[in-house]
Amino acid sequence: MKETALQPAVTESQARMTFIGCLLLAISMAAFGLSLANIQTAVLESMDGAAQFSLVTALCMASLCIMTPIGGSLMDMIGIKKVVLVFGLATCVCALGLAFCSNLYLYIILRVLLSAAQGAFASVPFVEVRKLYPISKVPTMTGYLSGALALGGFLGSWLAGWFLDHSMMGLASCFPVILVAGGIFMINHYGPSDVLVKRKLDYLGIALLTINLLALVFALNDGPIFGWTSARILIEFVIFIVGLVLMLVWEKKCPTPLIPLYIFNNGAYDLLLIIAALLVMYLTAINVYVPQALQKLMGQPASISGTVQIPRTILSVIVPGMAGAWVAKKTGNTWKALAVAAILLVISCSFLVFIGPHMPLWFVFTVLALTGAADSFRTVATMPAAQSLLEPKDLGVGTSMVGFVISLSGVLASAIFSIAYNSLVHADPGNAGLTAGIDTVLLISAACALLALIIDVFFFRKIYPKALEKTHQAWAKHNTK
Repeated sequence: MKETALQPAVTESQARMTFIGCLLLAISMAAFGLSLANIQTAVLESMDGAAQFSLVTALCMASLCIMTPIGGSLMDMIGIKKVVLVFGLATCVCALGLAFCSNLYLYIILRVLLSAAQGAFASVPFVEVRKLYPISKVPTMTGYLSGALALGGFLGSWLAGWFLDHSMMGLASCFPVILVAGGIFMINHYGPSDVLVKRKLDYLGIALLTINLLALVFALNDGPIFGWTSARILIEFVIFIVGLVLMLVWEKKCPTPLIPLYIFNNGAYDLLLIIAALLVMYLTAINVYVPQALQKLMGQPASISGTVQIPRTILSVIVPGMAGAWVAKKTGNTWKALAVAAILLVISCSFLVFIGPHMPLWFVFTVLALTGAADSFRTVATMPAAQSLLEPKDLGVGTSMVGFVISLSGVLASAIFSIAYNSLVHADPGNAGLTAGIDTVLLISAACALLALIIDVFFFRKIYPKALEKTHQAWAKHNTK
């Protein structure tokens, strides 16, 4: 790989301290996501708001997706430091508010605002790494960030559950604040100066994006509840389609678009987004449906289903650094890493199809652990590859689009899996229908990974090296300024 770093005016010590700040942000984001999800049912029940679970989930998903590209655009316009400071502080304020909140509607507002604030700086650690280090080191450093996300998710879920069990619901809602505060300080105090892009914020683009995503998220979330042919769901899909067309028309002619459509003229970048989306579809399956299979099909207690992902988490922390160092050795290792991720997911999801009363528990632990390795290879290949295909002026929004696509993939996966699962369970009540529903969800996950493998091997592998050459000149010119 050619050395195309942004060459910031920071010392090695400053780069190290900035990276620690990035790690703290990564851990905090994952910790908030899993901790709030873990205690959401209990918190809503304490406010007599259990019926609002679906609404809170949908609004949080939508706000996170909406703010991800907006945050990326703001990084290029006002700089990473200001984005981290403003939205990091907003996250802290919202989290502390959740700790003392006893009103249902205020709680929903704070949860949505917290998700939105996190979405704005979700890509900061990955963008900052690209600014701090030459391209040869980016996969390795991205691997450490991937490990931090895995660690944060596990700690967030476990600590939130522990605090909740010990009647400390307020603390369970806000404890990651200390990590956010540390990340804000490190990045603002030690981080490199931001190179800003002069352009105005695309307010109409933001409005159209908000309408589109709200319509899509609510349609997908409410479809299984109200029926996919109900007037409400059909109207929401119509709003989404019309809004999407209007947004594409506007973004194409807007002088300072929220999402520069020209970045999608790069075929390798487009394929990478598709591969990334397909490789994260399985997450909903293992986070929602596998624990259900363990409890209802294998007869395991909730405590076991809660710890079954520990080996996966351990690999998610250990593997990324080594995988990143391997990917960094040569360009050809990028498509190979994506292929490894896809193959591991095909194997693990296919084996889990046989989950049932006679499957040994150790086998479930082992197979799920493979998905941790798969996530590691995916992350250390996807983010650095996407950034290597972007010009410096599009680094923030282009990197954020990866996170945006991954978040949106989770929304789509939830809807698709829900349709398949509910249809089969209702068609044949009992263990037979339950087994068929869970098996189908896992087969869909395996099929998505297989499709990602085909796209990677037969298409992305061939065009990625050629696409890289087109962006190297832009980085070289940037470094000479």
